[in-house]
Amino acid sequence: MLGIRKKIKLTEDERRIMFYALNDFRTKILKEGKCVDVINEAMCAVKPKMKAKKDLIGVTVNALIYMKEKADAEKLDTSVIKDLILKLYEEYKTLK
Repeated sequence: MLGIRKKIKLTEDERRIMFYALNDFRTKILKEGKCVDVINEAMCAVKPKMKAKKDLIGVTVNALIYMKEKADAEKLDTSVIKDLILKLYEEYKTLK
């Protein structure tokens, strides 16, 4: 089963943040010696009208949480990241 896909409209800044978060998370996972196939798929899906499945939204939220934790450690503003996490989480809840 391919799973239900949902279109999510993203701004250029949201796409940039998501892409950097996924790339950084991918590097972390590679260093741990784990598979990054889902992260690669999520990186390819980051477009202005992202068509995402639950697993892609889930891995993107995890990447954003990882990015937020790093920014918190450096005492940087994380409000944009928090807003994006909430936006994706709301979309995740609507999928079955």
